[in-house]
Amino acid sequence: MAQSGALIDALKRELRRRGITYRQVAEHLGMSEASVKRMFSRRDFSLRRIDRICELAQTDITELGEQATRAGELVSELTLQQEKEIVS
Repeated sequence: MAQSGALIDALKRELRRRGITYRQVAEHLGMSEASVKRMFSRRDFSLRRIDRICELAQTDITELGEQATRAGELVSELTLQQEKEIVS
């Protein structure tokens, strides 16, 4: 689930970056905006839906996977020195 969650987070970031709203996603998928919001909050997507949303965002699932991996590598834990600087 952690990997699929990271993929959904990357998809949300990509939509935000491109200024694509849930309403636009809903129109593209032929769904209600409420259903799209529910789908994102539950993180419950079929691969076909992810693919269709990627189409709208002009990206693909491979790129989302790479973004998710990069985001996970950014900060996984602080060094002791970084923790001391935060506390100070």
